[in-house]
Amino acid sequence: MSKVFDLDDRDLIPCSPDRLFNILLDVRSYYRWWPKEVKFELAGDESMAQVGAVIGMSPPFMKVWMRVIQIDRPIVMIMDVFKGDYVGSARWVLAPVAQSTELAYITTVRFTTLKMKLSTLFVDVTEEHSKSMRQAFEGLKRYVK
Repeated sequence: MSKVFDLDDRDLIPCSPDRLFNILLDVRSYYRWWPKEVKFELAGDESMAQVGAVIGMSPPFMKVWMRVIQIDRPIVMIMDVFKGDYVGSARWVLAPVAQSTELAYITTVRFTTLKMKLSTLFVDVTEEHSKSMRQAFEGLKRYVK
């Protein structure tokens, strides 16, 4: 059994929880604020994420598929990472703070492919994930202005 990684990244985003939640549901616009090397796709004809929607995510050198299993607007969106280079769970959690929103991306992953299991011998998974999320949060801050 491969190691399980519990990753928790968060930042303060200068907009309301409602607006931020709508941005998170609009997976097809992630390219406007997420680092360019990470690609997203929303399977099917949906224009926005909804319960049951399948989201493909392709960070460099990997691919995973997530299914939205719960949406409690504007507080949380929970996803099951069910196929790809890793499996586990992921969730966006929003909390109002003054005129902003604390946004957390919390994920638990277990790598499933040999290339990813071997990469953990040489790469600090927690640090690399946090670095990528910091870039996403900074892009999101620019996007909401």
